[in-house]
Amino acid sequence: MKKKTLVILTVCVLITGGLICMGVFGMFGKIKTAITGHTTLEDLYKIKTEHGPLTSASYYKGGGMNGDTYCVELSQKNDEAVVTVKISAAHWIPVRVYEYRAAGDAFTRTREYIDQYNLSAWKDLPFDQEHAALDAPSSSIEMRFDDRELTGRTSYVSVSYESMIPDGGMEILNGFTDLLYGFYTADDLIETYLLDENGEKVLTGRDVENTDVQRDALLRGYWRSESFIAVENGETTKERPANDHDFMIYELNSTEYGMRLITENADGRIESDYQFLKYVSSPLMDLDASWYAVFRETDGEKELYLTAVGDRIYLIFGAAGQGASDYQIAVMKRYDL
Repeated sequence: MKKKTLVILTVCVLITGGLICMGVFGMFGKIKTAITGHTTLEDLYKIKTEHGPLTSASYYKGGGMNGDTYCVELSQKNDEAVVTVKISAAHWIPVRVYEYRAAGDAFTRTREYIDQYNLSAWKDLPFDQEHAALDAPSSSIEMRFDDRELTGRTSYVSVSYESMIPDGGMEILNGFTDLLYGFYTADDLIETYLLDENGEKVLTGRDVENTDVQRDALLRGYWRSESFIAVENGETTKERPANDHDFMIYELNSTEYGMRLITENADGRIESDYQFLKYVSSPLMDLDASWYAVFRETDGEKELYLTAVGDRIYLIFGAAGQGASDYQIAVMKRYDL
């Protein structure tokens, strides 16, 4: 009799802890027994789920060794449906955000797709440990519902691509993301901006292309000076093209984040090594740039600042800090050895 009482108490704890949103023991048993590594799409369709209005839907991919980020989300902003896209090529690169006006029927079509395939039931699919890849980016779709009239609170549902997805399920997940992509075009862009280290909006409306370039890839290889600009008291005082006896090449080692600056002129060849220090999420001098990189001379205290404008690298030297009014710029273009 004692043993039987213990079993009953254990079941009650499970109901209280895991079923507070479900409220029905029969449903609890069905979910726990139905969703396994052998679950089919048909099994998922049979599981009853109930939600209030959809408030957001998104696709996320990120993490891995580089810590890259890609997210597209349908949500409401000022009573308007918007699609927000967030992109960063690596964890040290600021996130670039794009906000678009979404199609008027975006929420209706997304909810119909969710209900058609019962996607909120997929959250309980077990993790696929056998095929999990270490240090690989993870992907998921996410949905939020206003369930306050049903349960007194909102609910969040996440379906991981690393789960044991049934045969045919990946096509359905991909269809979900395709749906989100189809709700906007380039002409629907509301604004674009960066996020700083605290996730706050900065640099709204600045040059979009400046941060769309994957900077880790951009800062590889060799660059040759195209022109030189001298700035005094914040004003350009001299500008001239580079010549055969006065040019600079640098190469960035993308593994160690080092830079070798080579200066050749009538006095000979000078090589200087610089160490990468950090990226900064703000404009550099008066350039239309949303970020810049800081390098310091390996065997000294000299600092160089570097950014990109269009397909050119701007290398700033001779500046006493980021806010200096006197400095020189070497405008550099890609150079193939």
